[in-house]
Amino acid sequence: FSTLTFSSFPSDSYELSRMPHKPLRVSTTNYFVSTTANNSIKVWQLESVAHTKNEIGKLLIELFEPNYLQLHYTCMDVLDVDADKRQCLIVLGDAMGRIVVFDAVKGCKTLEISHRTKDVSTQFQHVKAGHNARVNCVKFDRTVSDGTDGDACVHIVSCAHDKKLCRWDLRGSLLDTIVVGEVKPSCFAATLPFSPSEHKTKRSKKHGKYVMVAGDHIDVWNTSVKEQPRNIGSFQGQASKIRHLLLTQDNQYLISAAHGRHVYVWRCKPFYKKKPSTVASDGDNTNNKLRAAEHTLSMDEDIVSIAVKSVTKALSEDEIAYLKQLQATHKSKKSKKADEAFTLSTKDVHYICAATKSSVYIWCFDPVKLRQCSDRARGSESVEESKVGEEQANDLMRPAVQISVAAE
Repeated sequence: FSTLTFSSFPSDSYELSRMPHKPLRVSTTNYFVSTTANNSIKVWQLESVAHTKNEIGKLLIELFEPNYLQLHYTCMDVLDVDADKRQCLIVLGDAMGRIVVFDAVKGCKTLEISHRTKDVSTQFQHVKAGHNARVNCVKFDRTVSDGTDGDACVHIVSCAHDKKLCRWDLRGSLLDTIVVGEVKPSCFAATLPFSPSEHKTKRSKKHGKYVMVAGDHIDVWNTSVKEQPRNIGSFQGQASKIRHLLLTQDNQYLISAAHGRHVYVWRCKPFYKKKPSTVASDGDNTNNKLRAAEHTLSMDEDIVSIAVKSVTKALSEDEIAYLKQLQATHKSKKSKKADEAFTLSTKDVHYICAATKSSVYIWCFDPVKLRQCSDRARGSESVEESKVGEEQANDLMRPAVQISVAAE
């Protein structure tokens, strides 16, 4: 898995002084980053990690801010996009509303976004801006630039107790702000740049951008037009505050988990097709609520972390025949996708990983195979064939891997 993040969200009734300093941990392709009880940030290179009982590998660098700042980091993300390992940026949010960026390669703090800084060192850039309350989630986000070349650029996106979702460039300039409503956002997930085949209409939408913002439910924001962000709907149905939110690589499925034993898989495509005319101008999107998840995955304990890895695999001959039949059934004069379906040769399979304090589950979520089995069960005239299809669909949603860790 390219990224696996462990974090926790205390309840609103906690006082900042009483919040436990729980460590934050993020792993990427090349690095493992962890905060400690004394608020230092330790960075390891994954190629040097030793899978032994008492050693995890050689420490690459340890970063820190002055102790007199009374630090309390609440969220973290790592940018690791350079194959030569020449760039590793770490962004952290804290309980006072600050956003701090470290460069692990240079070994120093490079940026602080806050209304006032107490750090007297001059080796970093201070931008007088930021949130007025606890930062709950901060992430690096890859998006398509506004230019005609369509090049991707990296921003920092954050949400906080002040009910704002903010986007910053890597120099600390505020690009846009969204007031997300009355519920304090706990986390969010932003879509990756769409490929032309994923988001194609008469008008080019290669710059389409959506952000899913979670609190007690999940709101879907269309931020394609920076000056006019629109709340186009919501995912409903979770019983408690959502703590983890991830999108698959193709942006088609949203994975969420709250304080409980269930992982929810939501289908996002219905919201991407929403036209502006279908969204109320006053923000009342009661008709645009998805009240049931596509799938529910169960574990034996409360979930502490989730991750998702998307893999492209070749379609089998049986699956190609099924997709051809499916496209022929839904063929219409307004759609040209029926012709494109006959050239398909690959599919996206998503490996969903969820961890508790004592176990790790991994599901192999194959949308094409799952739909094929479900359609076979519903369309079969034979009772036996219908049962076989249902059993196959149920087997596909069982954990492919289950690892238990015994406490010593």
